[in-house]
Amino acid sequence: YVAPAPWSDQWADRPYLAEVAFADAQLGRLVAALEQQGRLDNTWIVVLSDHGEGLGDHGERMHGVLLYDSTVRIPLIIRPPQGLPGPRRLRAPASIVDLAPTLEALAPLAPVPSDGVSFAPWLGLTAPAENIDRHAYVESVYGWRHYGWAPQRAVVRTQDKLVDGAPPALFLAADRGEQHDVAAAHPTDVQAALAVLRGMSVEGPSTAESVGLSAEQSAQLAALGYLEPTGDVMGTVPWDATLPAPISQLPLLARVEDARGALQAGDSDTARAVLDALLAESPGLVEPQRLRVQMDLSAGDTSAALARAEALVERSRGSGTLELLGTVLLHRGDASGALQPLRAAVELDPGYAPAWHGLLHAHYLLGDAVGLDLSARRAAQHHPRDPLVMGMQGLVLALDGDTASARAAMRAALDADPVQPLLHYALGVIALHEGAAVDAEARFRDELGNRPSFAPARRALIGLLAEQRRYAEQLQELELMVAQLPRDVPTAHSRAQARFNLGDIEGAAEEVDRCRTLSPRYPGCALLQANVLAKQGDMPGAKAAFAEAQDLAAELASSP
Repeated sequence: YVAPAPWSDQWADRPYLAEVAFADAQLGRLVAALEQQGRLDNTWIVVLSDHGEGLGDHGERMHGVLLYDSTVRIPLIIRPPQGLPGPRRLRAPASIVDLAPTLEALAPLAPVPSDGVSFAPWLGLTAPAENIDRHAYVESVYGWRHYGWAPQRAVVRTQDKLVDGAPPALFLAADRGEQHDVAAAHPTDVQAALAVLRGMSVEGPSTAESVGLSAEQSAQLAALGYLEPTGDVMGTVPWDATLPAPISQLPLLARVEDARGALQAGDSDTARAVLDALLAESPGLVEPQRLRVQMDLSAGDTSAALARAEALVERSRGSGTLELLGTVLLHRGDASGALQPLRAAVELDPGYAPAWHGLLHAHYLLGDAVGLDLSARRAAQHHPRDPLVMGMQGLVLALDGDTASARAAMRAALDADPVQPLLHYALGVIALHEGAAVDAEARFRDELGNRPSFAPARRALIGLLAEQRRYAEQLQELELMVAQLPRDVPTAHSRAQARFNLGDIEGAAEEVDRCRTLSPRYPGCALLQANVLAKQGDMPGAKAAFAEAQDLAAELASSP
């Protein structure tokens, strides 16, 4: 819904159509490039969609809850190279699951597990087939997982489509708008379709795990509603339970979409008001509560976020809600408390990468090298290509002293995700220990470019600049550090030392006074005060400060 110009200008009042026009233009570029390269005539071209958009049809604005053709019927066009049979239409139902076996026959590609059938016979690649006994299965459990409404499933046959419900609805193939439910007039067809449908429904392994999604990809797809974390203790999908029909709840869904739209537009006040009103009426709604937790986190109200997340886990305990609770606890600085829900989340659904993401970060923040090692190994079994998991494995190798393997693992992770946290910093530390100061500085600056608030990287950079006597640049970094940590004593001491090294004795004296006010018993500031007083000609004061620094250092050395 956010197409770039000029399509956004041409279709200013129809943003969905603007996106369609934009996508069409990009396909045109691809086909034109193939033609310019002389490859168009020997290339298979397959055009399809993932789903349709309701745009108000049957009352659904978006997609994902209802199973009408406006959202589940898609185009599938297969254009062969020259020399193969001409146009033909397959009238039996087809599904996206049929595409993999078809492409395997066209390329050919190595086979992958699939419930689909190959269209090769109808494309003139193998012996022709005149008839095909084919049914297509469709389901949506989005409404059940997020709102507690009845899950939806349907079977599409050549002559009709049945949507399982209370009662079932039957639409003839000729009724393209699905305006006329003929179930009452065709009871035999309804029973036959129901028998087919109830023999087709399946519950498989985690989609995220089976296709190797990264943590970031999983989180993005889950946020958009395309990916559901599994492992909910609610049990299997209650196909036969008496639950509210989603079509009767569309006004409520529209209000949630209003709130989501307001959030995307930056209007958090409107979003909050809509969601709070919804939750006052129906406290058990999962999706509005998730959105409110995320809003609380964005606003920095971690106490409210924690209360909501805990209530959400009590109401709907699953890998997604447990991961959300763990994330809130990490935001509150409670990495130890986050371990339990995050461990539970990965046990319920090892394929849900965001839960591993949080668990690995919790181990890292706790300095738990053993836990980090064990969890990184387990995570790699399920997500071997996940940049976060690869990066954490690199950190483990670095802690073990295997810098060569650590460097290779972290570089591979950064190739996959250049903004992966911690890794530039860790590579900088390795480079610094190996005497590669230029590489170390570049890595520290890369980390700070991605995360300006990451204090360890800035401290490392400050120390490197001091070693190279680049005091003016060091002072610039210290100014950024003190803005972030105004009461940090080592930062105050380093600022005073940098000014002293630059010959700014008066400025150094001011910084020393500030440092000693922050921590009167910090030996470093007392010693620097002695140097400042000596430069100012106050030798008695300098000697007294030096003696005090020695006493404070001895006291510090003897303390637990």
